[in-house]
Amino acid sequence: MERVTSHRTRMSLLYQWTGNVVRNEPIVVEDRSMARDYTFVGDVAAGIQKVLDAPALPHDVYNVSAGRAIALEEVITNLIALRPAVRVVDAQVQEQLNILPPPVRDASRIQADLGFSMARDMSSGLKAYLEWRETTGFTDCV
Repeated sequence: MERVTSHRTRMSLLYQWTGNVVRNEPIVVEDRSMARDYTFVGDVAAGIQKVLDAPALPHDVYNVSAGRAIALEEVITNLIALRPAVRVVDAQVQEQLNILPPPVRDASRIQADLGFSMARDMSSGLKAYLEWRETTGFTDCV
């Protein structure tokens, strides 16, 4: 759960966009092809629990992640499917930032060694997050 604090003022894109959705504001998109590995927080907790409960581990390090890149286009498609009234505005990119997105993590160890895989895909994770934001009235904006 993200919150704006004095230590963290820049929130994730999913935080910003789901906030726009619950406040009935448009989503502004600059580059729909940008991708990263999005993982639902409940799945991260379940993966950590799986590692902690394992009687033995063949490796010292496990990546708890979805293990695949998800482009912003897919995020937008899922948000529109979940909330058809959402408005998406394409912005003209005036300046290309030279920032690389985080790499997709290899999740094969936790899958092979512990039989763990994510319970939620992008759509069900967004659905749960949007429902939580709407139910709790968490409409923070940055």
